[in-house]
Amino acid sequence: MRGFEEAIQRDMELEKKMLKLIGKELKVLPGGRLKRGAGGRSVYENQSHSLPPDGKRALAIARRNLLEMKKRTIEENLKVQERLAKKYKSYRDDRVLERMSTVYRNIIEAAWKKAAQQRQDARIAAQQQAIDSGTAYHAEHLKHKNMKGEINRSKSEIIVGNVYDSLKIPYSYEERIYWPQDAPPEAWAIKRQLNIPDYYVPDFTCTLPDGTKKYHEHLGKMDDEGYMETWKKKMILYYWAGVIPGKNLIITADDRYGGIDQQEIMRILLSELGELVGMGR
Repeated sequence: MRGFEEAIQRDMELEKKMLKLIGKELKVLPGGRLKRGAGGRSVYENQSHSLPPDGKRALAIARRNLLEMKKRTIEENLKVQERLAKKYKSYRDDRVLERMSTVYRNIIEAAWKKAAQQRQDARIAAQQQAIDSGTAYHAEHLKHKNMKGEINRSKSEIIVGNVYDSLKIPYSYEERIYWPQDAPPEAWAIKRQLNIPDYYVPDFTCTLPDGTKKYHEHLGKMDDEGYMETWKKKMILYYWAGVIPGKNLIITADDRYGGIDQQEIMRILLSELGELVGMGR
């Protein structure tokens, strides 16, 4: 289960906030219970006072009943989640490694570190070769170098890459996705009309343990019309290539002022790629 521990903690935090909001609203709602009147034309408050079912007081009492049931449900959920959180043991590699003896842990950590270095060296060499040969995708925009020596297109991508590195999630940068040759005629017509290229390069690509891939795009220029127009075209290619948000495409973005929230990106990556945490050591 991907990022289960983080996901359940986030859900518990949200539920506790909801309890506080519900408690505040319950303080101002009227008490009492409603009973249905004959023919449904009226309701009775505490079996004595007739109220129109569409009146404000009937609605307020009904609202209280809804919130009370919601409060009980959340409280029951929290009890179950707290018990589960205490007993659950993550099978993420890094968490299992923590429970192993030192001799095994040292051997595995050394192997992970060596493999990570080899992947990194191969990525940087391949990227430099593509730049030198003129085959890199819009090489003129590759101008920001990260701590590893890899060149990114934006400072935001540098920051997102740092989040991947902090979680030790292995990734490739700008792995190409090609236009599917078996796309139907109407898709080809759209491609020609919008002048969509034969391939795009998602910012980050991760390979899951079962061999499937997840792609990650970080949007950094939400107020740039040209940038967003390109993004729309990219989404058309992604759709026909089977790269779909909620399935295998992760989308994060700067805010409208150009700010970036590393904590939010980390939460998203833990949720989407939890089983890869620690694999990029």
